[in-house]
Amino acid sequence: MVTVQLNEEEMILAFTTGIKRQFAHRDPITGKRFSTHRFTAYDSDFIGDIKGCIVECAVSKYFGVIWNNDTWNLKDHNLNKSQADVGDRFEVRRVRSLKGELTIRDTDAEHKIAIMGCVDEQSENFVHLIGAISVSEAREKFKQ
Repeated sequence: MVTVQLNEEEMILAFTTGIKRQFAHRDPITGKRFSTHRFTAYDSDFIGDIKGCIVECAVSKYFGVIWNNDTWNLKDHNLNKSQADVGDRFEVRRVRSLKGELTIRDTDAEHKIAIMGCVDEQSENFVHLIGAISVSEAREKFKQ
């Protein structure tokens, strides 16, 4: 496990991107989200989006690659699903605790690398990168 510390500028970028994504994921008329966020059991959609962005920013910093902090409507996911979260091959999975489990989705490309990260409970500018595995290796070793 590696811990990455984000500075103030990086935290502002992560929070801002999370807020933008939260509004992009809503129906402009009803205000409802286009899909249910899987973190709603312990985080609001709003906090889940922000923490996900914090982890993506930390992965970008650790590997020294560009963070694709684009914001697009969730209804356009199929048009953007080939885009990696970070760089050109990192799929970032935010987990709630250091005991979190990695999720590999059917839409994750074989050539990508899945990385698990957890925002520190005491200081949100610290992110614990728990582990990484190639999507193809994960599919080979672990069955659904």
